[in-house]
Amino acid sequence: DDLFSGLQLIITILKEETRAILDSALAENKWLYAVFVCDVCILFYWILFRRTVNACLWEVEHAREWVAKMPLHVLSVPDFEAFLAFFQGDGEKNDLEETAEGEESH
Repeated sequence: DDLFSGLQLIITILKEETRAILDSALAENKWLYAVFVCDVCILFYWILFRRTVNACLWEVEHAREWVAKMPLHVLSVPDFEAFLAFFQGDGEKNDLEETAEGEESH
């Protein structure tokens, strides 16, 4: 009877230890999976954001090229300046202002 109760006790201890090890491993796997999923989502949205920004910049360049091809000689001077001011970036605007100031001084 002692032999069977001793074996039963050993089996019970082994089952408890096995369950504790498996529970710990499963908990670690859940954390690793959660970190992996978060990393994939962040990477996906970062790539999506970068592609969107690059696509916007590409569209801006094409819009500027289109504006450059417009027959602006048919517009009046105020309309022409308003048209250019709408499609210019900050750096180009400053360049035009410096050019206009230089032409006025002559």
